[in-house]
Amino acid sequence: MTDPVADVDRLVDVTEDLRHPRPRLVVRHRRPDGSVADVVGLDVDSCRGRPGPVGRHGSPAVRVLPDDGPLVVVPADAIAATRVVPPRAVRPVSSPAAIERIAARGWPGVEQTRLGGWLLRAGGGWTGRANSALTVGDPGVPLEEALDAVRAFYRDRGLTARLHVPLELDGSDPSGLDPDLRGRGWRPVDETLVLVTDLRRLALPEDDGSDGGSDDGCSGGSATPGDVPPGLEVGWADEPDSAWFSLTRGGSAADDPAAAAVLRAVPARYLTLRRPRGDVAAVGRVVVTDDWCGIGGIEVAPSARRAGLGRVVTGLLLGRARAAGARFAYLQTLRANTAALALYDAAGFTPHHAYHYLAEGPDPDRPVTSPPVS
Repeated sequence: MTDPVADVDRLVDVTEDLRHPRPRLVVRHRRPDGSVADVVGLDVDSCRGRPGPVGRHGSPAVRVLPDDGPLVVVPADAIAATRVVPPRAVRPVSSPAAIERIAARGWPGVEQTRLGGWLLRAGGGWTGRANSALTVGDPGVPLEEALDAVRAFYRDRGLTARLHVPLELDGSDPSGLDPDLRGRGWRPVDETLVLVTDLRRLALPEDDGSDGGSDDGCSGGSATPGDVPPGLEVGWADEPDSAWFSLTRGGSAADDPAAAAVLRAVPARYLTLRRPRGDVAAVGRVVVTDDWCGIGGIEVAPSARRAGLGRVVTGLLLGRARAAGARFAYLQTLRANTAALALYDAAGFTPHHAYHYLAEGPDPDRPVTSPPVS
């Protein structure tokens, strides 16, 4: 009988799991001393058409990728039982790491690779979250080796290495990773707050999840919940169209293939508010992951600001998510964006934790980040 060991193949491509998740297993195994232990994580070789893995001595084995640590090989002769289990429950009181993992599934970039618990994401350079390594859990290798792997991953894709480091609200890092990295020459940029709320406690526009018919050019049609100002038409779509893109990053994202790829990496819903003459007043995006939703991409046209449309869009996005089964919501906004923070506070969100990016060098180029909310 052999004991489970960390796999020498430390990098695991999990991009396909964005749309076709592998099952999550608990594998109960016997240790050489006769004791029993469990390992829980993704069944790495499930439904991939690969030959079965082998253990250290050539015997069949199961490879399991825990949420927060390196790939583990459990030899067949050590397995007592296996069982498929649901995703780990995440609640507003859960850890920053748990919230970050949920958020990473809602804005994943177009490519994801696991290095132990760390998640390396790439998306053509569009937005910081889609092009940074989320440093939660144990990378499974010494820190400098992990950093070398991160550097190589982004270098191979023509990108600058960035680390996404979760923090407490006061900016501290109980793990000690942040001060260690700063001591190695990595510098922080874009201090961001992550806010959460319980949708079951909010008064939101009624939304049955249907879109109805419309000739507004948005697939899925339109509907007009009661708190939308008179004269505005609400359009929902499964993908961002030219009207939605017209406000995103001042319209610059419309011609950026990386933007379209990042936005379409996972299913989401896109909201467009139009005036009677057809011009776009405001837009937003919502993605549902398990019983959570993430809202973002909220932009209001300059000519439509100071009319409360940020509040309207926020309510519509949350109402649509709740109708789709979401019970909780998260969002990210720069700590310096006081207008957005006031809007979200009024909407029922509370700060959960913070994060920033780290890049090497005394004056790193700033990663692209989500635009402020109007």
